[in-house]
Amino acid sequence: VSCGAGAAGNNWARCFDDATEGWGVNNMTINSVTFEVGLATDGAEACVRLYEIDSCDNIAGHPVTNLLLPICTECITVNASDEDTLVTVNFPSAPAVAAGFDLIIEVNTNIGVFIAEGNAGTECGPTYIRATACGLIDWTPFADIGFPNSHLVLNADVSCADAGYCGNDIADGCEACDGPDVAGCDPGQSCDGCRCTAGPPANDNCADRIQIFGGSTDYTTVDSTTDGLTHIDCEYDGVTVHDVWYNYESTCDGVLRVTTCEQLGGASDYDTDIVVYACASANCDLLACPPEDSDVVACDDDDSDNPCGQAAPWQSTVEFPVALGDWFKIRIGGFAIENVDFGTGTVRITCLTGCSNGLCDGDENPCTCEEDCGVQTADEVGLCTDGVDNDCDGTTDCADDECANDEACQAAIPTVSEWGMIALTLLLVVVGGGMIVRRRRLA
Repeated sequence: VSCGAGAAGNNWARCFDDATEGWGVNNMTINSVTFEVGLATDGAEACVRLYEIDSCDNIAGHPVTNLLLPICTECITVNASDEDTLVTVNFPSAPAVAAGFDLIIEVNTNIGVFIAEGNAGTECGPTYIRATACGLIDWTPFADIGFPNSHLVLNADVSCADAGYCGNDIADGCEACDGPDVAGCDPGQSCDGCRCTAGPPANDNCADRIQIFGGSTDYTTVDSTTDGLTHIDCEYDGVTVHDVWYNYESTCDGVLRVTTCEQLGGASDYDTDIVVYACASANCDLLACPPEDSDVVACDDDDSDNPCGQAAPWQSTVEFPVALGDWFKIRIGGFAIENVDFGTGTVRITCLTGCSNGLCDGDENPCTCEEDCGVQTADEVGLCTDGVDNDCDGTTDCADDECANDEACQAAIPTVSEWGMIALTLLLVVVGGGMIVRRRRLA
């Protein structure tokens, strides 16, 4: 969304609410701003301007050129090689946004620079544009010019300008808590290093894993530690952080699916990882904690078959064959970044049977489940005793016409031993043009 094809004078902006972003009564220092370059020519310039405003509710239509002056401006040179990459503009002077004010970040470009937009779904907050050449003198929401579901992604690195003093038992500056002073914490939380915490989940460690069953189970990895190993053969170098642990006993013969993918019944608000380990005993008591590489039966970071693994929050799915009564350890964690990749979610466990489970098992008809059992041969010859309709014509074994000449399907001839010493002689007597069969027993 821009005024003209790379024309000068495009100004894109987002507004960040102090209460939502968490700085509230404290001054915040802006260290840098990152955005994605969608299109650029060599030597183009992009500038980032920072403004204070009393409330984000008042940004639309605000006459910025008259009433607001940027608290800081920093510019960088952008080249064609920067297209489709993230660029960062640093603020060496570390400008501060005063407590109680909201922050506007505006990116201004000259000729030849487009700023990439984010998701095409419902925006999490409005994006604004100013472009004098198109008559947009003041900040105007994208929605007002016909683009309600587009927005600009801007990431700001901020820090508290008043860090407080951790350890003085007073929640001062930007501290949420300090020692016994937990006024900024939720009920049931305690203070851990001037950070509010409810403590790790009960199944934080492998040794403390809990039983999980089929269906949907809500979970949290908030405040969990990392005690599982890195498995290099798993996706993205096999790093899984902030993990929680479960035991699972298979209830079927088929394929087990474990997922946080929202398209498959799961959910998460963070980038998940799933690792599953095989156990040789009930409750996995004989499998060491943490399990080794050789114990891994399935692992996944980003689901490659569903939209949930193609964009944030980046969810996971594993599927693998199981037998009734098999035991597994299930480890759910986050992508590789400590203190970042954790959150809450729902894990969905499903035992898949029937066609499309990846196995040609007993409850499937090979003639109707080509996906699992493959294309059946068009010839029954040589397969006349296996009890399978190999050519899918509705008949099996000797009932199939193709088996008429198969030795296994020929009528058996009685032997002397079967008859004892009894033999038959047939006397043929022609009587009046007819034929009479007489049987005489020989002594």
